[in-house]
Amino acid sequence: MNFGNKKKITFGKPEKRIKDVEPKNYGSTGAQILKKEELKDIIDEPCLRVCEELFDKNIRTIDSGCSKLCPNEAYVVIAYDSLDWRNQMVAQGLIMKKLARFDKGDGSSRAMEDTLRLSVPTTPEDFVSDVSAKLSKLANLFKKQEKMKERNPMRHWDFIYQNQGIKPNPKFLPQDQQEVYRQWLEQNGIKH
Repeated sequence: MNFGNKKKITFGKPEKRIKDVEPKNYGSTGAQILKKEELKDIIDEPCLRVCEELFDKNIRTIDSGCSKLCPNEAYVVIAYDSLDWRNQMVAQGLIMKKLARFDKGDGSSRAMEDTLRLSVPTTPEDFVSDVSAKLSKLANLFKKQEKMKERNPMRHWDFIYQNQGIKPNPKFLPQDQQEVYRQWLEQNGIKH
């Protein structure tokens, strides 16, 4: 018998709904994550499972969200160029079925690289576990691939230098980008 009360039966504490999810560290879009354990500090709870699954598959995510501040959609944004050719084919299939959206990056700080946005509609009353399961269903289509391809920082440096005349400070670049930075300077005829 149903008395109009839409409660999910759980053992222990009641299940959390989207309207109860506090947003995580906004402004961390594109943060470089080296360990899977770091994801829990910046990813909203409904998106955490799928971001961990993609991390395990060596697929780089650059944004996600679903909380009381964003209750009508759960989304995960994948760096399209981090996908190998097989996963790019999966992405194309999702785009054709309108289960994902491709966005062309323009090199700006807001749209630095090409992305694939996986999303599912939600409501504030949806359970976190249900939303997480829907996103995971999309992510399960992707296969584990070799190593994640990191974005080419030259594209961003070009955009900033051409539009604002600012070049990166090499003191703040990761060690693995030092040689790339030197090549970028030479390529553009810029003095150190």
